[in-house]
Amino acid sequence: MYVPNTVVKEDLRKNVTNYVRIIATYRKNIDETEYSEIVYTAKKVEWDKVKFPEYYEYLPKP
Repeated sequence: MYVPNTVVKEDLRKNVTNYVRIIATYRKNIDETEYSEIVYTAKKVEWDKVKFPEYYEYLPKP
Protein backbone atom coordinates (compact mmCIF):
# COMPACT_ATOMS: atom_id res chain seq x y z
CA MET A 1 0.00 0.00 0.00
CA TYR A 2 1.13 3.51 -0.68
CA VAL A 3 0.96 5.82 2.30
CA PRO A 4 1.33 9.60 1.94
CA ASN A 5 4.01 10.94 4.22
CA THR A 6 4.40 14.55 3.17
CA VAL A 7 1.36 16.09 4.84
CA VAL A 8 0.95 14.02 7.96
CA LYS A 9 3.45 13.79 10.79
CA GLU A 10 2.82 10.15 11.60
CA ASP A 11 2.16 6.87 9.84
CA LEU A 12 -1.49 6.80 8.69
CA ARG A 13 -1.62 3.03 8.95
CA LYS A 14 -1.73 3.43 12.74
CA ASN A 15 -4.95 5.48 12.61
CA VAL A 16 -6.85 4.13 9.60
CA THR A 17 -9.04 1.10 10.17
CA ASN A 18 -10.74 0.83 6.78
CA TYR A 19 -8.75 1.47 3.63
CA VAL A 20 -8.97 0.53 -0.04
CA ARG A 21 -6.21 -0.27 -2.46
CA ILE A 22 -5.49 2.40 -5.07
CA ILE A 23 -5.50 0.66 -8.44
CA ALA A 24 -5.21 3.64 -10.78
CA THR A 25 -4.66 7.36 -10.82
CA TYR A 26 -5.52 9.74 -13.63
CA ARG A 27 -4.78 13.36 -14.40
CA LYS A 28 -6.16 16.16 -16.51
CA ASN A 29 -5.18 19.68 -17.45
CA ILE A 30 -6.70 22.43 -15.36
CA ASP A 31 -8.83 23.62 -18.30
CA GLU A 32 -10.28 20.14 -18.99
CA THR A 33 -13.42 18.79 -17.37
CA GLU A 34 -12.62 15.05 -17.55
CA TYR A 35 -9.58 13.01 -16.61
CA SER A 36 -7.86 11.52 -19.62
CA GLU A 37 -4.30 10.40 -18.86
CA ILE A 38 -3.41 7.33 -16.81
CA VAL A 39 -0.56 8.14 -14.44
CA TYR A 40 -0.38 4.97 -12.34
CA THR A 41 -1.83 1.48 -12.44
CA ALA A 42 -1.43 -1.21 -9.82
CA LYS A 43 -0.05 -4.61 -10.71
CA LYS A 44 -2.10 -7.80 -10.66
CA VAL A 45 -5.47 -6.16 -11.25
CA GLU A 46 -8.13 -7.97 -13.27
CA TRP A 47 -9.32 -4.93 -15.23
CA ASP A 48 -12.20 -6.86 -16.80
CA LYS A 49 -13.75 -7.19 -13.34
CA VAL A 50 -13.26 -3.55 -12.30
CA LYS A 51 -16.38 -1.38 -12.35
CA PHE A 52 -15.95 2.34 -11.89
CA PRO A 53 -18.70 4.43 -10.29
CA GLU A 54 -21.17 5.76 -12.84
CA TYR A 55 -19.69 9.27 -12.92
CA TYR A 56 -16.23 7.83 -13.80
CA GLU A 57 -17.31 5.24 -16.39
CA TYR A 58 -15.73 7.34 -19.14
CA LEU A 59 -12.23 6.66 -17.80
CA PRO A 60 -10.09 4.39 -19.97
CA LYS A 61 -8.99 1.12 -18.41
CA PRO A 62 -5.42 -0.07 -19.04
